[in-house]
Parts: sequence; C-alpha cells; structure tokens
Amino acid sequence: MKLALYLPNFRTKVTLQELEDLTELAENLDFDSVWTLDRIVVPEASDRAELQYSFGMMADLPKALPVASNGEWFQAIR
Repeated sequence: MKLALYLPNFRTKVTLQELEDLTELAENLDFDSVWTLDRIVVPEASDRAELQYSFGMMADLPKALPVASNGEWFQAIR
C-alpha cells in the first residue's frame, strides 16, 4: 500500500514553515508522496453558503467551502 499526504495551501490557514514541517514529517514517516491543490477556483456563492450541493456532496456538511473565494494560495511547484 502507498501512502500520500495532502497538504493545505490556503495562506490564511497554513504557514510556509508548517508546510515544510509537515513535508519533512511525511518524509520521515516514509510516505510515498505529498500533494496539494493547484489551479484553485472557489465560487463566490460559497462565501454566502449558497452552493447548490454541500461541501463534499454530503448532506450534513455546509454549503460552503472552508476558504474564501478571494483568498490567497501558495502555488504548488512540483
């Protein structure tokens, strides 16, 4: 089995140092890869919790994404 770690890259939620620390930890724990989002689009309807479907398309989750549509993200480079 291969294990991968997904890293958040929303600037308002994580720092570069935290990303570096998590990446190093994943490497030390022999994870096979580390991933993050690229080309992120968050609709403005999410800011108003007015998405047609809930986050993750699960009924108990909110109709908004956990980040703002005008937020800033760190760019994935590899």
